[in-house]
Amino acid sequence: MKLERNAPCHCGSGKKYKKCCMAKSTQISSRTAMVLFTLLMLAAVLGVAVSMRNAGDGAGSTRRIWSAEHGHWHDVQ
Repeated sequence: MKLERNAPCHCGSGKKYKKCCMAKSTQISSRTAMVLFTLLMLAAVLGVAVSMRNAGDGAGSTRRIWSAEHGHWHDVQ
């Protein structure tokens, strides 16, 4: 049975459904919002990391190798 907007709310509050439980059923929970926000932030971090990694690869002629002797990366052409 579908509840109409102007019908009395089924929870017994005496209010109309549209003023009581209808709004509660259409909102997303705070936990769902937090999960979506976290996924969005992870995607943004991943996008920044990928773009930083690819920033120096314009023509693909420059490579980087790790120098254990010096403890940092060297660009090799």
